[in-house]
Amino acid sequence: MKYEYNIVRRNVVVNMGKEYITAGEFAKLASTTKRTVVWYDRMGILKPDHIDTNGYRLYLPEQILDFQAILLLRKLNFSIEEIKGYLAKDHSMRDLFRAKRKGIEREIYELQEALTHLDEFFDSLDQNGILVKPEVKNVYNFEIYYIEKVGSYVKIKEYDKELASYFVKLPNTVSFLTIFLDSGYRPAKSRMKVGVVVEEGMEIKEEYKHMVRKETISEFKALSYTYKGSGSLLSLLWKELEKYAKKNGYIQNTNLPFVDIEFYRNTTHEENQIEFEINLPIK
Repeated sequence: MKYEYNIVRRNVVVNMGKEYITAGEFAKLASTTKRTVVWYDRMGILKPDHIDTNGYRLYLPEQILDFQAILLLRKLNFSIEEIKGYLAKDHSMRDLFRAKRKGIEREIYELQEALTHLDEFFDSLDQNGILVKPEVKNVYNFEIYYIEKVGSYVKIKEYDKELASYFVKLPNTVSFLTIFLDSGYRPAKSRMKVGVVVEEGMEIKEEYKHMVRKETISEFKALSYTYKGSGSLLSLLWKELEKYAKKNGYIQNTNLPFVDIEFYRNTTHEENQIEFEINLPIK
């Protein structure tokens, strides 16, 4: 039978040759609360070195240093799961900080982008009561490769991937586009051409050449608005663009074989930082 021998000396528990401190004393020495210490135990991050027969959590004094390292990671916005992974895999803190820095840089960039858009939206609302402030531009002749689809707006990204798979390789500078053939808001079932702007060196795989078509889009004038971020706002921005056109006396050009066009380019290689350009043809 195994026996435990505990001797308490000045808030230190001597057990089987090791000197421990209780959770309460640990909390005092670490300038925290016992409740916090117990919470980190339950999260599986800072486990006591020993639990005695009475159920008391016993910690080694040097675990206070582990606790302080954990507090630093929490202050630097590491998640519980990230800290668990760090402790389990015994990574160096240097490697962990390097990885986290990249994530924080991305978050800062996204927040800066959000702040920029917030200022733009506020200025537009303040000036004309509409979210967007587009420009009038001439869209000159360009060629596209495309496939025709009838489907929902949310599937456009899926259609882009399908089209991309038909090419041997697409350049990093490729611009995707969607040409909408029906007027009105049709989120569930819209006729569209999903394509890419033709660039030198594009090559369609032999087995898909019968599926991918080529077309020249003739020059047209448009109200154009560029937005960088997630595509989840596009339908709203389209509506705001149409409101802007109506309010400012622009007449939509209905003599074209399409209603409107949106381009999108991944300029940062981040999924939610794509540059969108929406174009409403006008007379």
